[in-house]
Amino acid sequence: MSPEAFGRQHTESELVCPRCRTTMKQKIVGEAVIDLCPKCEGTFFDVGELFAALGTSADPSYWDRSESAGVVKDSGFNCPRCRAGMLQQEIKFAETRVEIDRCSKCDGVFLDKGEDEQLKAVGAAASVSILAERQRAQAELDKMEDPDFSQGFLSKFLGLFAIFGKKKPAA
Repeated sequence: MSPEAFGRQHTESELVCPRCRTTMKQKIVGEAVIDLCPKCEGTFFDVGELFAALGTSADPSYWDRSESAGVVKDSGFNCPRCRAGMLQQEIKFAETRVEIDRCSKCDGVFLDKGEDEQLKAVGAAASVSILAERQRAQAELDKMEDPDFSQGFLSKFLGLFAIFGKKKPAA
């Protein structure tokens, strides 16, 4: 039976593991249908599946940031989904570091065994600074005053258009 996620049926995986060239198997993890290599236990995630399968701390918005981005280089293999070249991307935050393989075309992500936990650890560590950023942004917003529209702003605004509609007196 084919796995079902997000209300749609998925066919059995036809993907081949980029590491060991074994046909991958589909597996439901959380809200996602991921492709898992039965031999090396590497996992391929299509766009959006990291968050759906592994939770908030695996969401790229938590770790795909300037302060956590490291070296990016050619990984030496092709994407199992679209066959484009994959890039090896170093991601680090504080003492936590992981190298993931990311497709340069479809943005799919291939994680070797155990890299999912390392990626979640980076995201969890980064979440503290993200929360601090949100708090600073909210404090700035709280300092701003709401514009006062109670004194007939709309009529003043529309009055600007009336200026252009006035005819000059004939000379």
